[in-house]
Amino acid sequence: MTNIDPGSPDFSSLSPKEIETKAVWRDRHGDIIGRVGILVSIYYLDGHLRTKRDGVLRIANEFLRLFGKRITHYQKENSRRLTRWSESEIPK
Repeated sequence: MTNIDPGSPDFSSLSPKEIETKAVWRDRHGDIIGRVGILVSIYYLDGHLRTKRDGVLRIANEFLRLFGKRITHYQKENSRRLTRWSESEIPK
């Protein structure tokens, strides 16, 4: 396995396209061993209320409308691996 150099570039100044190509670390076989990505966990006060859950659903639908074609993978609950995203098979 390849170690990530702590002197790696500051990715905050890169465009999304540059991050997609430059912020990827591969092993000697060319397999991806690490990459920069985004993981979001959101917690809501009174999240058990129907109005809150409907609001979260609206936010998720809007996010998918805006960025669904750019999503490549997602992580299933209790899984350590990523699953390839398919817009026609949205996970439940």
